[in-house]
Amino acid sequence: MNPFDPVIRVFAGWGDILSGKPSWRERFDLTGRGIVLALAAYFLVYLLILMVQSGLAGRLPSLPEVILSFALAGGRVVALGLAIVLTRVTLRFEAPVAALLVPSIYALAMLLVLQLLLSLFGTQLASALYGAIGYMLYRVARVTAGLGIGPSVAFAALSLVLLVGLPLGLYMLLQFATGPI
Repeated sequence: MNPFDPVIRVFAGWGDILSGKPSWRERFDLTGRGIVLALAAYFLVYLLILMVQSGLAGRLPSLPEVILSFALAGGRVVALGLAIVLTRVTLRFEAPVAALLVPSIYALAMLLVLQLLLSLFGTQLASALYGAIGYMLYRVARVTAGLGIGPSVAFAALSLVLLVGLPLGLYMLLQFATGPI
């Protein structure tokens, strides 16, 4: 078995989603096991990126920094899951949550890798990748859930608000908690 086969399947599945091909279902494991594998891949990518960034900075993060960092990374997945559940409850579509969640978690992992690569080259385009993830989430809603254009745009917008707003809000809360008072 090729150790890169799962990675190739994810990229092929995303190619199918972006091009609107129904063969995307064959590329992703849409069971509970698939969700666990997607989460494991996401947190493994996050750990590798944390190690690379620590190496570049020349210092190891403390244990509380690592725990907080992983909590924020987990918060992004929770925010994405919340957006999916809210959209499903509001629009009452039949697609299972895993059909949206599994490809979306892999999209977040791809976003992390792209952000790292762009930051290594000193470019400030890392934040612009949120536009790319927004488009990917739009395509997930269109292809995997069969939603129309408007609901898909609304899902992508809600997801982006939660993905950007949650870490920012937590950061502000933590700054307030460790402030000069």
